[in-house]
Amino acid sequence: MGAVCARCNEVQKSQGDNAPRMRGAHTAEMSDEASADGSDGDHSEVAASSEDDHNQEEYKQGVEEILKSTGKNLKRGKTMAMKEAISTAKKYGLETSKISEAEKKLDEHKKQQKREEAEREVDAFFNSAACKDLAMTEKMLKKVKEADCSEKVIKRVQDSLEELILTRDLEDEERSNARELLKQSCRDFILAATKAGGRQVTLLSLDDGQKIAASIAVDPPLLNLT
Repeated sequence: MGAVCARCNEVQKSQGDNAPRMRGAHTAEMSDEASADGSDGDHSEVAASSEDDHNQEEYKQGVEEILKSTGKNLKRGKTMAMKEAISTAKKYGLETSKISEAEKKLDEHKKQQKREEAEREVDAFFNSAACKDLAMTEKMLKKVKEADCSEKVIKRVQDSLEELILTRDLEDEERSNARELLKQSCRDFILAATKAGGRQVTLLSLDDGQKIAASIAVDPPLLNLT
């Protein structure tokens, strides 16, 4: 009886001695599994990150293609599409040089639109009564210059303005100045013509257009002109 109890104690002791080792082994196995799971998780995250980078690069290439095609087909009504394409390109970090090139194309397109619009207005302007108005013509000249229209268009408006200035009615001050100029010219002519040798002039032949040097003289009483 005592011998049986002694063996029971030895088995229990043996089991008790082995228990920590079993628990330690089990814990190590769980740690290994956890480490393995963690490694798999890290690998999944790297793969996902790589896939995201790949997708990002593909999207950037797509944005670049859209930017190019929109720039090539840029015309009236497509300005907003080009603006959106440039905005998206900036958002996804497309190369600065490509964005700058697109912005330059958009700016040139806007200028071309403004120029074409101004030239159409010029055609309509000369088909209306407004082309006889000095103030309206001055405004139109300013507009075509700001729109950077062709030299031909600018000259057309400029010539019209100069003609209006030359043929318009004189203002009161201009009339007064013209009268004084005429008086002074008459005085100068008389003073020169009453001197010895008279006033030197050039005569134009109406028959053949030949120019002939001559002199005009008057006597002091201004009775005779020779």
